[in-house]
Amino acid sequence: MSQQPSAAWRKLPAAVVLETCSFLDADELGRLEMCGRQSLGDGARAWKDQMSRIHRGNLATLPPKKFLAAHARAQALYPSTADVTGVQAPFRPNESVSFDEFSFTVVLAYNGPQRAGDPSSSEVCHSAAFKYMRLTGKSDEMGALSGLASLMFAASPEDRGQARAMRWLRTLAYWEDTSSTMDFLRRWGPTLTLICTRKSDGAAIKVAVFDTCLDEDLAVDTYNGRGTLYFNNGRLHIQHGHDVYDYHMTCEVVFDQDTGLVEGFCGGVYHSTPGLAGSNMSNEMFYALLHARLDESMRA
Repeated sequence: MSQQPSAAWRKLPAAVVLETCSFLDADELGRLEMCGRQSLGDGARAWKDQMSRIHRGNLATLPPKKFLAAHARAQALYPSTADVTGVQAPFRPNESVSFDEFSFTVVLAYNGPQRAGDPSSSEVCHSAAFKYMRLTGKSDEMGALSGLASLMFAASPEDRGQARAMRWLRTLAYWEDTSSTMDFLRRWGPTLTLICTRKSDGAAIKVAVFDTCLDEDLAVDTYNGRGTLYFNNGRLHIQHGHDVYDYHMTCEVVFDQDTGLVEGFCGGVYHSTPGLAGSNMSNEMFYALLHARLDESMRA
């Protein structure tokens, strides 16, 4: 449709022009209004008159033009047949979902003596926060870690959390070499906390918490020459309803065994219901839950 109303449009009856709303998107409705102003005279009255013919429900407070645009969009979704068995739910492929509007912080915490090297001093909680990392679910952005999990938080080597964690992770790698991993993990009791911050408004939520993994076959391993510290059965804090254990999250700390430098955190969100165990939550659903909880946190 051209930006200027044609002679044919100007000659159309008002009812015909306005009924066309149900077939147009928002941009085209705006261009149609230009025609309406010239062919109908009082455009505002015409929009209001058309709206008065439709039950408005709880959209009654919308201005006439916005209501008609909303009505046109909803009407376009009406079924064309009573048989809906072949209607497919829209689904975005995992790798098409971008998490770039969020930043993620992972806090590695563990118990230990207050003074390094002095086991007789009182125990305190030590923590290393890896701040405001980017999350990706795109395998071509994960580099050498692409086969480890469906999601990856890339850690910066300049992050201040590195200095706090490196010595502890080097010690973990040494104990793994001496087959005393589980003794080390029971002694230090490491945990992870995952936090999400939204860039647009600074809203922040706790996404998941991870307890120490005491499964000797899973807890510490290697991947492509790197050390991995595995946390399983992470408790999600972003689900709604009573079935809060439908999904759980896993996370692996991937680090250089010689230096203790953390390269990234890799994980995923999995179904824990029997029969569905191991199936991933889609990235689209994870994205939607993050937004919902962040919105909720700003209203609290």
